[in-house]
Amino acid sequence: MFTSIVAVVIAAMIGGLMTMRQRRVRIAAENGMRQEISENNDGVQEMRAAIPEEIDNVSHTVALLEQREAGHAVPGSQFKIGLAVMSFTNANWQTASVTGAMSSIDYNTVERFAGAYFEQARLAQLQTSTMESMMSLSSYVGDGKKLQSMSPEQARTAEIQARALLAHLKMMSRMTEGVQAAYKKALSLTLNRKSNRQTSNALLFPGLASKNLLKNGLRREAVKSESRHKSPGAIRRGLLRVWYPR
Repeated sequence: MFTSIVAVVIAAMIGGLMTMRQRRVRIAAENGMRQEISENNDGVQEMRAAIPEEIDNVSHTVALLEQREAGHAVPGSQFKIGLAVMSFTNANWQTASVTGAMSSIDYNTVERFAGAYFEQARLAQLQTSTMESMMSLSSYVGDGKKLQSMSPEQARTAEIQARALLAHLKMMSRMTEGVQAAYKKALSLTLNRKSNRQTSNALLFPGLASKNLLKNGLRREAVKSESRHKSPGAIRRGLLRVWYPR
């Protein structure tokens, strides 16, 4: 009888430990992906803000090529063709998938995270093809001085490349909106779940909730104080700006 009781207690303890471990794994996976998506969103926002200038530069190049195609003389001044390149990361998503942490996360949450990373992958692929288009155009026009000596046929070929790059940039502008919408959807879910957990804890354990509120408030103040002493590059991801040529 005693042996049976001990066995039941040990089994219960093991079950409890496994449940606690699964909960820790789930929280770590969700927090990691949420942080990763938040940082990627900052980069996409910067990319999105830079695209209008890039479109203007390429549109100016198209106008010059059209003049040269028509046989008109064009200035030999330099111009720039550039692209703000974002380094997307999905390490936390890959880690959660490989380690099996996804099995401890509810389906609705996984679906929204998957949607965010899927849209991110599509944008990354478009970014790669846009860079290739930019380099192809750069091989034709150089730093702008080649325009003066271009034949109408050469100008026409370069114009086709420039319009292709312009189409890529406009598509990137539209796609960044979809990516950020998917990011927002994923982040809003995790924030709502956190808010619901805090509300439940406040109802069940009012004393503990007050203590946690004070602790979290102090932690936020400490983070703000620390952030004020860090350089911007230390607390947010930046973009690699590629200009060819200056």
